[in-house]
Amino acid sequence: MEIPVLPDTLAASVPVAEYLDRLTAALGPHGFEPGNTQVALSICRDEMTQQFSHEVEMRWGPAFAIGGLGGFPSSGSTGWAACLSHVPDQGRGMLLAIGLAHIGVEPDGSTGTYHRPWMAGSAPTCGALGAILHSWHEGLPGEDLSDHELHTLRTALEAEGGRPEDMLDATRVTARRILQLLVEQISELEPWERMDVAVFAGIQAHTPAGVGTGDRILHSGGGLLDAGGLTEIAI
Repeated sequence: MEIPVLPDTLAASVPVAEYLDRLTAALGPHGFEPGNTQVALSICRDEMTQQFSHEVEMRWGPAFAIGGLGGFPSSGSTGWAACLSHVPDQGRGMLLAIGLAHIGVEPDGSTGTYHRPWMAGSAPTCGALGAILHSWHEGLPGEDLSDHELHTLRTALEAEGGRPEDMLDATRVTARRILQLLVEQISELEPWERMDVAVFAGIQAHTPAGVGTGDRILHSGGGLLDAGGLTEIAI
């Protein structure tokens, strides 16, 4: 497959299959296998992200969906408790949490929009991040809690110490914040006594090479999580 034109920020991204191969190889020595592992996925609701979910489930089995708009984990403590209750209990179980922000890439390498073949033109991708950036640039008021997922996403981005100027920067900040939230939310439940936990995050880039089939993943961090915190693993 021809490698699409990518901005420097996404140049280190790899095809989804390669990313999952690397992840599997990195976790194997630590005892993570499909038969003893429950996957938790925190990816955006956008239909463009769902091929990644399919690829994960082909390797690891059914995944528990915890993500909302922008890929932020949005299930709350009740959702996490349900997810943890599904971790295999024949022996010591494993939880693998993967969180991804996502962004569209155009044929010329520009980012922030994507041309879905069934539409006449390109659309913002991620649409939620696009809406937040638009409101910042236009000085529009923020969302109220009735739009809680977008409100949470906006609040978390603003808490990072500034307002990203463009979609690529906003996506990078979102991926970083997703990893932080996954670590914080899982750690609050202290599941260490009965399971091992691995957490990873990154960016899912939708390229013109094909809907879903052209996706690439940029790893942004992750590793093994226990009571002592996150121990990074290279993949």
